[in-house]
Amino acid sequence: MNNPKIGDRFAAYGETYAQSEQLPLRKHLEAPSFLSALGDIDGLSVLDAGCGSGFYARTLVRAGAGTVTGLDPSEGMLAVAEQLERTETDGIAYVLGDLADAGRLGPVDIVTAVYVLPYATSLEHLEAMCRGAAAALRPGGRFVTFAVNPEFARDPDWYAPYGFALHCAHTGQEGEPVTLVSELFDPPLEVGLRRWSRQAHENALRSAAFDDITWTRPTPSAAGLAEMGPEFWAPYTEVPHALILTGRRS
Repeated sequence: MNNPKIGDRFAAYGETYAQSEQLPLRKHLEAPSFLSALGDIDGLSVLDAGCGSGFYARTLVRAGAGTVTGLDPSEGMLAVAEQLERTETDGIAYVLGDLADAGRLGPVDIVTAVYVLPYATSLEHLEAMCRGAAAALRPGGRFVTFAVNPEFARDPDWYAPYGFALHCAHTGQEGEPVTLVSELFDPPLEVGLRRWSRQAHENALRSAAFDDITWTRPTPSAAGLAEMGPEFWAPYTEVPHALILTGRRS
């Protein structure tokens, strides 16, 4: 078993994090946008890095993926994912580890990583994560990830309607610290991220032999628009806090 680099900072949030799957932002915007970016995954093998309590791993199985493996550095999160697997029996294998170490679990057709790259502590770590994703992929395989939008809103309360705030000095420095705070968790969630520029992300991906790099803005689903109304989503879609980043292994 490897020595995870991020550590088990989420151990106390496993059950509450699993409950967050039903929040409007995740249910009606993030998940459908992510599935749309993935396209047809019927029968494909997927490694979900940073799987947490298994929300996206389970979502991928139900979207038709052939095999799904969840990878996370938090034993607490994986304990919740494994408990859900025992009751829901989706056939997901969960493994303790970091994205930078993912090559040992390949080869797979797709590597997903939702909000993993923002935890890179340096440009070297960011590149190591991308190399880990590439090492786990078959040639031509895709890496699909949610990354923090480098141009997220300066107002820390901009995202309050969606359950969180982002605090940042906005100096423009590469790898600038960002603190995400959410009162929706018990105890309240406060985690440190890093803001990497688009160029830093793209350089890291290219250094790992990825091409066809694209950025996509998430949008609410028709069900989300009907349930919450377009006014609810307008601030987020104007300045999303995250973007979908994809690359294909050369």
